[in-house]
Amino acid sequence: MTEPEGIRMGHNWRSLLRDVAATQDPDQLRDLWWLAHEEAAPHERGRLLAQIEALGRAARKTADRLAAERGEAPAPVSQPAATPPPPVVPAAPSVAPVPPAAGGYVRRKAARAATPTAHDAEQERVAWAEEVRGDAIEPDATEDEVTTSLAVWHEHVQVLGRPVRFVGWRGQTAIDLYTLLAAANGAMVQPERLRSELARAISAGTADAGTRRGWAFVNPDTSPRLGQQVIEFDVTAQFPGAARSTECGDGEPDLIESPSAATVREVAQRAGYARLAARPDLSGLRPAARYSLARIDAGVWIAAPEVKYLHGRGVDLDVDQVVLWPRGRHGRRLAVWSSHVLTARTTLTAARDAGEPGAALALAVLKLMYSTFLGGLLASADVNRSDTLRHDWRDQVSSQAGTNALRAMDKLPEDVDPIGGQIDAFWFVADDADYRPPGLVYSDLPDLMPKSHQQPGKWHRNRHGLITPALIDAHAKGRHGSIQRAVIAADDLRKGAGAL
Repeated sequence: MTEPEGIRMGHNWRSLLRDVAATQDPDQLRDLWWLAHEEAAPHERGRLLAQIEALGRAARKTADRLAAERGEAPAPVSQPAATPPPPVVPAAPSVAPVPPAAGGYVRRKAARAATPTAHDAEQERVAWAEEVRGDAIEPDATEDEVTTSLAVWHEHVQVLGRPVRFVGWRGQTAIDLYTLLAAANGAMVQPERLRSELARAISAGTADAGTRRGWAFVNPDTSPRLGQQVIEFDVTAQFPGAARSTECGDGEPDLIESPSAATVREVAQRAGYARLAARPDLSGLRPAARYSLARIDAGVWIAAPEVKYLHGRGVDLDVDQVVLWPRGRHGRRLAVWSSHVLTARTTLTAARDAGEPGAALALAVLKLMYSTFLGGLLASADVNRSDTLRHDWRDQVSSQAGTNALRAMDKLPEDVDPIGGQIDAFWFVADDADYRPPGLVYSDLPDLMPKSHQQPGKWHRNRHGLITPALIDAHAKGRHGSIQRAVIAADDLRKGAGAL
């Protein structure tokens, strides 16, 4: 089975071996044997297969001992077939995997082998039409545009060469895509709904001060003036780009009181939260970071990517509690899903730019799908009834996306800073309408920066226009939302003047 380039992920064999050793589940052992046989590098395959066989023998001994304690005869050992080479794991009574409450996970073999449900093409078309004609896309889409765009979706959004059906609405389709990819990738850890009341309270903002919300700021150290241009630069595919490298927890976390400095450093490398016992000194940070993080104080929980960012900038953190997913119970659980979505985004963008009918609508639905899933559905108990209800995943992705943007701002020259920012949009002022801040890597300059063209996490120029009194007033009052509206108005004014 060959996966598209950019989707296939490497395997952390040590982690997989450790996990399957903890469960001693024969089904998982067989799955891991096949995975090593088919995907391990030649120089490591023999060693891995030997280790898995040893784990199988240990599982057999455990199963036989448990059978003897119950007064049962040991199960017979299955005989391997000559070809293809099977897992050398004896057929023994299953030893129960670690239950979800203990922080384990389940690789649902039965779910992977299940027969797909019948597809109702007309029902899919109705759901697609409702999505396309939503206020955010194209309310006046014709029947032909609906039909054509759905066909384009089927052509570009696929798993193992089969179209991903649009089910119900974009949120359900995002969940189903995760399920399909997990079914097609035996190495993917199946998610479990987060049960930790503390972790959910942190995410909801009800645990003491809760976690930070929103990545927005106004830089009071700058002074926009009438006659200057305001130029907005956005992060390309910020959230799916960040989700590929975000560490996410499996099962439930541990609570650690009065953590050591070493434990706090571990948070930066895993998935979790740290509660601040005192307000950190942010005075040494660049303005974008200093003002973005200005509200963190004693009692506030910050997610692992923020811990990592602040440590990397030399900020001392006084932490009194840590919520941490232990070793072996975390990983880049959204990497395959995000890479798959980004591959579809790339091909749909190329199709749109080439003028292919329906591509623009299909791309718009895809963007709404991944922003809905990563930005809210992961933490929406009212809407998400699946095991992807992981409040912590949403927080870790949001934190990763925000700190990635701050790292980009840190690379600007010392005399260049934005006047403010909101989520993935940052605003700069200059005398020249064509100005671009030096130090950023751009995704919209194929001739000058071909390697970063259309790359997620890179920057592209969005809106621009002359600075207005409304923008100056919003900046003086520290209102980032009003700045955003003023930038949109300035851009609309410029476009209107250009049309005259």
